[in-house]
Amino acid sequence: MATLRIRERLRAAKPGKILLELVIVFVGVYAAFVLNNYQAERQAARSRGHVIELLRVGLDRYEKLFAGFVLRHDNTNPQFRAALDRGELPAFGDDFYPAPQYPIEMIDHVVTQESYGVFSVDVYVPLIAFQNALRRLMYVEEKLVELSTASEPLPPADHPDHSWVRARQEQRAERYYRYLEIRRRTSQELAERAKAIGEQLDALAK
Repeated sequence: MATLRIRERLRAAKPGKILLELVIVFVGVYAAFVLNNYQAERQAARSRGHVIELLRVGLDRYEKLFAGFVLRHDNTNPQFRAALDRGELPAFGDDFYPAPQYPIEMIDHVVTQESYGVFSVDVYVPLIAFQNALRRLMYVEEKLVELSTASEPLPPADHPDHSWVRARQEQRAERYYRYLEIRRRTSQELAERAKAIGEQLDALAK
């Protein structure tokens, strides 16, 4: 019965009226699609701008931080090396690095969740390199803390273990110095990468 009624209505309807109704429906659906797409593009643009601005502020801050690390190492590393070369045992038992002090979670989020839709390859690849260098710095700092924690005072010169303890401390001090140099080089790399990526983001924001 329902099928017969539909057929009767179609026979009674004028072709021009049917076409007009179809056009109206099509225009309505298309307009809704265009509006939804426009709103999605606006939201994506706002999200993109937000991500870029957060990165620009963070990278500017950490560029200065890492450059400061380099300056400190340029002053202290040669002194540490000179003491070792003189046969002295420089103190390295008081150093520590608070954690977390770097924006690794934010960088991870941007690289894994945001960058595919926000950045081109020429920005994405440097971000990956920055992320890797930051992880290397964190690893080196963990090793420095381990060595610093393992530092121990030398027993008196007439103690039977004096020579053995000193040799062990000298070995740790040499390793500590090598990690200091790695931290200096990695900090230099991070400062340079932060500056370069910041310049790329400035260009994107214009």
